[in-house]
Amino acid sequence: YSYTLNMMFEDGLHLKIQENCDARLYDKYVLTKDRFLEYTGIDGNREAGSVKYNDIMLYKAKLDKNYKPNTVVKEMQRIKYYFILAFNSGMIKANPFASITIKKPQPENIFLTQEEIDVIRNLRITNDRLDKIRSTFLFMCYTGLEYADMVELKPEDVQTSPKGQLYIKKKRVKTGIETLLLPGLRR
Repeated sequence: YSYTLNMMFEDGLHLKIQENCDARLYDKYVLTKDRFLEYTGIDGNREAGSVKYNDIMLYKAKLDKNYKPNTVVKEMQRIKYYFILAFNSGMIKANPFASITIKKPQPENIFLTQEEIDVIRNLRITNDRLDKIRSTFLFMCYTGLEYADMVELKPEDVQTSPKGQLYIKKKRVKTGIETLLLPGLRR
């Protein structure tokens, strides 16, 4: 009995259905399967256990050539899912991803200059909704708060230091870590 790539992909997709995977994510797993077969030139009837490290790296090289880094990471994570599932269920003897680490690229943070912030602050806006959006954005710029933290901000989060300076003391929504932000606030 030969466990083929087509069987491996079918098993992985079947499990996604059992997990109640949403339709868009399911479609991405189908697309990853199709891309893997196309980019590597491997026939879906080939034994899944015959796929080696070099096949995976060929796939990654084709992805790198055609897609942005975040897309490559997601594609690699999805194809890895299939092989890990087959390996963990004993259907293939070796995991071709055993020595492959998938690292998400660190985004380059781009900061506004004070001059750019001043242009936004001084821009004449007559629409009340857009003016409120600008004020919210500027508040986030000056305090360093992310949107999720800002909308959760309460009056008790604004505190006064022993020197009489105002500052924000708040647990971040994303991390749960308490943060002190922007000493020297004015009401």
